[in-house]
Amino acid sequence: MMEGVADNSRKARILQAAEEVFSKRGYTQATLDEIIKVADTGKGTVYKYFGNKENLFYTLVEGKQKVLMQDLWKVARSTATIEAKITEFMEIWVRFLMTNTILWQVMMFEMTGGNRGFTCVLGLNGEVEIKALWGVQPTKAERAAMSRYFSLLRDETAPFEHIFLEAQKENFLKSGINPIDASRNMMFSVAMVAFHWKGAEGRDVEECCANLREMTNHMLYGVSEKAETKK
Repeated sequence: MMEGVADNSRKARILQAAEEVFSKRGYTQATLDEIIKVADTGKGTVYKYFGNKENLFYTLVEGKQKVLMQDLWKVARSTATIEAKITEFMEIWVRFLMTNTILWQVMMFEMTGGNRGFTCVLGLNGEVEIKALWGVQPTKAERAAMSRYFSLLRDETAPFEHIFLEAQKENFLKSGINPIDASRNMMFSVAMVAFHWKGAEGRDVEECCANLREMTNHMLYGVSEKAETKK
């Protein structure tokens, strides 16, 4: 029993150190040596619990995402109005991204290979397909790693898609709007704004959330006072 508690304590300390280092260095520039130093542990201990640097990073972000997904699905399955669901969902999403800015940027652009010209898409058979937009094709090991990070990110869109499919059934969306595309586009757009707010402008979480309702309204209803022109 005590051994299990000690194991959990060591794992938690390593994960906390990993979060500190990855959030400061990104993935490529982070080293296990630095993580080991911050965690005040041995290299053998890190390998025992996590195997390697990539699996340590995955364990870290997967743990964070599990908590996020619980919160997002709670909103998606609530009995609130569509507009209230979208607003609450966006606030949870922005708070999370601004708290985990570097980790999730690394996930989106480094761990899925986007910064190296790779692109991940979900194929018709439900499996992740990875293509090289330029340069060499990814190795088998790279494909496996990119696929599981893409799957994590893909899972995050599911609760918002659920809300937009419900919105379509309730005629909340305009005719012809694809609810899946609309939900994904909105999530990605808000993520980019949150990253900019935190990184380029240095805004804090509360300041951003105060402006989030206006941004959400713009995305849902537009910014023009003119009536839509019929063709």
